[in-house]
Amino acid sequence: YYITDFKNGKKFFDGNPIFSTKYNDRLIRIIQDEPETDKPYLKARIEPKEDGAVELVINLELSKEIEPKLEDYLKKWFKEKIGLEEMEQILKAYETTIEIGQQEIVSESELLYQKEEDLTIIEGIGPKIALLLKEEGIFNLNQLSKAKLEDIQHILDKAGPRFRMHTPKTWTEQAVLILKNTKTV
Repeated sequence: YYITDFKNGKKFFDGNPIFSTKYNDRLIRIIQDEPETDKPYLKARIEPKEDGAVELVINLELSKEIEPKLEDYLKKWFKEKIGLEEMEQILKAYETTIEIGQQEIVSESELLYQKEEDLTIIEGIGPKIALLLKEEGIFNLNQLSKAKLEDIQHILDKAGPRFRMHTPKTWTEQAVLILKNTKTV
């Protein structure tokens, strides 16, 4: 489902999928995060599912700048049906390119460090929730993987009704899986 604004008309983005579908053995889930800066972003990863299907998960701040890259990912994933390794290489190449005045490639070890420090790669954690967690001492995936569910829920509850609605039930498990996969890269 996709909810774009509160009853009072104020826009919000809740971290839930704005689009998800399955075609044959391929799935896609697009999650719109709340804009934090003027600079849009797009992050993607591939997640194998227990039933043998494979899901392309895309987190983004939807914008005109991001739209062509999103369309390219969709085309490669569904229409061209490129292999998993090739798709992972495309995703990695795009993620390793960051803009600092000009485009610059960061090292793979730096990328892995950035990934372990980025709480927003967890489904359901956007930039504002990541900030809340960091304010309470959960700075990276390793710390999140060891956090207790009730402690995380308390952080969300304390932050107010806007955050109370989030369900952190799988966040620690996701962190464990990402860390395990990162160590094997």
